Amino acid sequence: MELYLARHGQTDWNIGDRYQGTYDEPLNARGREQAIELAAVVPRTIEQIVVSPLKRAQQTAAPVIDALQVPTMTHAAFRERGFGRWEGLTYAEARALDTELFDRGGIFSFDEQPPGAEPLHDLVARTGGGIREIAQLFPDKIVLLIAHGFVIRALRLQLEGLQPGDLWSMPKPMNGELFHYSGEHMRRWLGVG
Repeated sequence: MELYLARHGQTDWNIGDRYQGTYDEPLNARGREQAIELAAVVPRTIEQIVVSPLKRAQQTAAPVIDALQVPTMTHAAFRERGFGRWEGLTYAEARALDTELFDRGGIFSFDEQPPGAEPLHDLVARTGGGIREIAQLFPDKIVLLIAHGFVIRALRLQLEGLQPGDLWSMPKPMNGELFHYSGEHMRRWLGVG
């Protein structure tokens, strides 16, 4: 399987530096433009689209699906990470609420997380399991996955063989940004072929 990853388009919460997590925020006008821009640049060789169930990912996928006219499935393994009591807060509000935790790494720590947040270990297991399932379903296909910032970070951590500490320094995926992993790369990662 050859894999492309794309982050959903922009929402108002993105530009407000607010933790969205599992809140089902829609795209804003710029996000809808980014979805159209993504549809224009994705390779026409893509044979299967997989999308997070959250509205912002589904809305990003819509023009891509229209452009490519290929099968599409929604997969819950790629929903965004829940941020617990930080969901809905701005970064500044989260820092004011839990200053020490925020300053120690907050959502980037594998050892602790905001109360009620999905642990990073669980996010990595969920997304890695999802990719393995997709690879079994579509072993010889070119797949586009449209998901979320932390989902993409967790997948990059695994697919690129990075260390947990690299999550903090990894550049934030931009809205509409596209990442690519060749079939050969995926075979090595999956340990097949």
